[in-house]
Amino acid sequence: MEIQYENILLQVLMVLFPIVLFLTMFNTPLTTRKKKVTLGIICAITMSLSLAVPIYIREGIFIDLRMVPWYIAFMYGGNVVGIFVTIFFIIVRFCIGGLGMITAFTVLIAFTGIIQIFRKAYMNWVLRKKIAFSVIFISLASVSLIVVGFILFQGQVLSTTKLVTYSFFILESAIVTWLVVFLIESHNEKLQLFQDIQRTEKLNVVGQLAASVAHEIRNPMTSVRGFIQLLSNSKNLSDEEKQYIHICLEELDRANSIIGDYLSLGRDPSSSDDDKVDVTLEIKRAINTLSSYTNLKNVEVSFEQANPAYILGNSGRLQQLFVNLIKNGIEAVSDNGRIVITIKQTDDDVVVSITDNGVGMEQKQIDNLGLPFYSTKEKGTGLGLMVCLRIVKDLGGTMSVQSTEGLGTTFTIKFPALNIFS
Repeated sequence: MEIQYENILLQVLMVLFPIVLFLTMFNTPLTTRKKKVTLGIICAITMSLSLAVPIYIREGIFIDLRMVPWYIAFMYGGNVVGIFVTIFFIIVRFCIGGLGMITAFTVLIAFTGIIQIFRKAYMNWVLRKKIAFSVIFISLASVSLIVVGFILFQGQVLSTTKLVTYSFFILESAIVTWLVVFLIESHNEKLQLFQDIQRTEKLNVVGQLAASVAHEIRNPMTSVRGFIQLLSNSKNLSDEEKQYIHICLEELDRANSIIGDYLSLGRDPSSSDDDKVDVTLEIKRAINTLSSYTNLKNVEVSFEQANPAYILGNSGRLQQLFVNLIKNGIEAVSDNGRIVITIKQTDDDVVVSITDNGVGMEQKQIDNLGLPFYSTKEKGTGLGLMVCLRIVKDLGGTMSVQSTEGLGTTFTIKFPALNIFS
C-alpha cells in the first residue's frame, strides 16, 4: 500500500468546492426552508464526490471526508436535513458494499446520537468555540472510524504507510472542517452586517421623515393642550368633567412622548440621560399600564416575580419598550390567551423573555420585523417595534425572536447587567 497523496488532495477539493459554490449562490442566512433543502442536496452531493475518490486501505475498506458534509448538514440544516444526508449515505455505502460499511454505519449512527446533545447550543456559541468544537468532533469521528475498524477486523497490520495515511486523514479532516465552518460563519456574518446596514439606512430615512413632520404635528397639539389646560381651571366643571380633562392632558402628553420616541430614531443615543433602572419594576409598571387592555381582551399576563435586576438606562424609554412588546403579545393572542414574562439575571446580563401563545409567525415575517412600515397587524405601521429595537440597541442590548406558527412567539431581550455596588 502506497500513500495516496492524489486522493488525499482530491478529498479536500471534493468537499470544499460544492460548499463554496453553495455559499456564493445564496445571499440570505441559513434559515429559510428553501436554503436548508438546497444545503441538504449539496451535502449529499459532496458526500458522493468524497466517496468517489476515497483513500483505499484494502479491498472493501476505505476512508474519506464523508463526516464533514454530514456534520454541516446537522449543524446548519437541522435534524431533518441531517437525517436525510445520513440515510442517503447509508444507501450509497450499502450499494458500494465491502467490509468497511459495518464500521461506517456503526460510527455514523453513534455520532448521530452524540451530535444531538450539542446541536441546539451550537448556534449560540461564538465563532472560536464553534470552530474548536467542530474540529474536535470531526477529529474524534475520524479516529473512531480507524479504531472501530481495527476492533472489527483484527487481522489488519498497522504498517508505517498505513500509520502515515491515517495521520494525514485525521489532520486533513480537522483542517477541512475548520475551513468549512469558518467560511459558513464568515458568510453569515457578512450577510448579517449587510442587513444591519440596510436596516440602519431605513431607520435614518424614517428618522428624517419624523423630524420633518414632528414640528407640524406638535404645533396644533401644543395649542390644544393649552386650551384644555385653561378649561381645567374653570370653576363650573364637575369632578367627573375634571377627570376627563385630566385624562385628555395625560394622553396628549403621551402622544407628545411617542413623537419624541420616533424622533429618537434619528437622534444621537449618547445625548440621553441614563441612570440605574430596575427592570423588574419597569415590567410591573408596564403590566399595570395595560391592565385594562388585558381585561378587555380577556388575556392573562403572568409575570414570574424576580429580585430587582438593575441596568443602566432610561426609565421612560424602558417602560415604553415593555408596553409595546406586551401590547403586541396581547394583540397576537385570542380570547383566553396567555402571556408569560420571565427575568433571568447573571453576572453579566439581564435577560427578559416575553412569550405568548398566539398565532406565531413564519421565518420571512420574523426577518422583516423592525422594518419601517412593515407589520403583521392589519392596521399596524411597524414603527412601534422599530422604536423597541432602537431602545434595546441604545441600551447596549440585543433582541431575538423565536416563533412557531400556531404555537406562539417569544421575544428575548438581553441587557448588560449593572453592578449595584459600582
